[in-house]
Amino acid sequence: MLQDTKDERNYQNTLTFRLGGHLQVSDKVALMLGGAWDPSPVRDGIVTPDLPDANRWLATGGLTYKPGERVTLMAAVEYVSSLKRDGSFDAKGFSGTYKNTAFNPGLGLTFDF
Repeated sequence: MLQDTKDERNYQNTLTFRLGGHLQVSDKVALMLGGAWDPSPVRDGIVTPDLPDANRWLATGGLTYKPGERVTLMAAVEYVSSLKRDGSFDAKGFSGTYKNTAFNPGLGLTFDF
């Protein structure tokens, strides 16, 4: 059986900056683009392997297609890349170097009643 642990996190407030746009190409097609800068709320000294958080850049894009009056198809993708961060969890004497990347595709279908 695993033992429960409790560790202080003491996150700091941050602001995420996002910018996006939507371009209606025709009655049936629209394009979307976006980006963001997401600074980490995790303070130095409390970076852990279970949440190896770092500042990150995000880029997003999407396409919608409306083949009929009530049906919309959507495809979207998000790319996330964190900056490399050397961090430590001082309370447990643990340290490491972290860098994360994610690619998140998505598909959607809506039907309006």
